[in-house]
Amino acid sequence: MDDGLNGQFDLIHNGGALPSTVSTTRTNLTTGLPYRFYVVAENIIGKSVASEVTTIYACTAPRGLERPFRGEITTTSVELFWSSPADDGGCLLTGYSILRNDGNNGPYVEVHAA
Repeated sequence: MDDGLNGQFDLIHNGGALPSTVSTTRTNLTTGLPYRFYVVAENIIGKSVASEVTTIYACTAPRGLERPFRGEITTTSVELFWSSPADDGGCLLTGYSILRNDGNNGPYVEVHAA
């Protein structure tokens, strides 16, 4: 694992005593930083080639989003507005998705704005 600032990797789990353990938890991370991880397996012959590096941000999904509200309406269009979520989860918001259904309890589909 690195320090979240693209620094060098440090060992965070030594599974020599518990080879069947395939998870670990890291705490006290800085919200919003991208932490990098990779894993190496080991047996009596030696170590494997390292896995590819994965980057995981220390944040959660946004929450506290209120319902959208309407603006101008015509016979063929509707203008929608919404507010930012109350909690961005600790990471920068990257966008919003708008979904609608057919008005008859059909499936929701994503709306692509013009």
